[in-house]
Amino acid sequence: MPFVRNKARKFELQKAITVETSSGAKKLDSWGRIKDIYVTMFDTSEKNQLTMGSAGVRAKKYTHLGLTPFKGIKTEHDYRIVNENGVFEVKGVNNDNTMSQLYLERLG
Repeated sequence: MPFVRNKARKFELQKAITVETSSGAKKLDSWGRIKDIYVTMFDTSEKNQLTMGSAGVRAKKYTHLGLTPFKGIKTEHDYRIVNENGVFEVKGVNNDNTMSQLYLERLG
């Protein structure tokens, strides 16, 4: 599945901003804009299964696979991508290849 530039769509990459509650737990406060990225999306909803990548990526549930040249998404943080077609939560990332693979779940 190559990155097809003319099929890539612009998304706003957002990172979860959390606050610490009085009990010490982390709670989602808001979503902060990181930057605009281009992603080629592939619908994989019929392949909803456990996936292991070479980087140890585990994604139990994802509806779309995205390819992007942007390498700044890390698995230890919560990210989502947003555009006029919907909101996609990043469930896993594989940055080992030329293009980063994003395992995404459609939220809305």
